Amino acid sequence: MVSITSTMEDYLEVILNIVTQNGVARSMEIAEKLNVKRPTVTVALRSLAEKGMVNYSPGSYVTLTETGKEIARHIEKRHNALKDFFINVLNVPETEADEVACKMEHGMGVEVCKKLNSFLRVLEKNKALADELKKSVLKENANHECVESQKDSCHNFQSGEKNDKITT
Repeated sequence: MVSITSTMEDYLEVILNIVTQNGVARSMEIAEKLNVKRPTVTVALRSLAEKGMVNYSPGSYVTLTETGKEIARHIEKRHNALKDFFINVLNVPETEADEVACKMEHGMGVEVCKKLNSFLRVLEKNKALADELKKSVLKENANHECVESQKDSCHNFQSGEKNDKITT
C-alpha cells in the first residue's frame, strides 16, 4: 500500500484524463489543468516518479505506471460516483457537482464508494423510485439551511491534526 496526499491524487487523476485524450501528458498541460505553475508540477512529478506512479524525466512526456493507472482509475470512480449522485439524485448543476466531487473524492473509502455505486445502480434500474427520491429531496431542500464552509481541508478534531493523507 502506498500513502499519497489528496494533491498527489489530483495529479494522477489529471494525468489520466490527459493521457486518455492525448496518449501522453506534458507538464504544461498538467499545470494548466491544475492551475499551478510548471515548477510546482515538476516537484510533484518527481515525487510521483519516486513512488513509482508516473514515468517522468525533465523535458519528456508524462505517462502513468500500472500502479499510477490503477490508483487514478479508483480516484476517477470515486469522483464519478459522487458527481452522478449530486447530479442525478440531488439535482446539483454539473459544474458545481464536478467541483464538489473533486473535493470529496479524497475522503471516500472503498466500502462507501461501493455502496454509493450500488445505490446509483438501483436508481438506474428503478426510474419511478429515482423520480420520487428527486422530488422528495427537492421538497425537503427548502426546509434546510447550510452555511458555506470556511475550511478547505478536514481535521481530526480529537488530535487537532490535519488529515490530508490518503492511503490507496
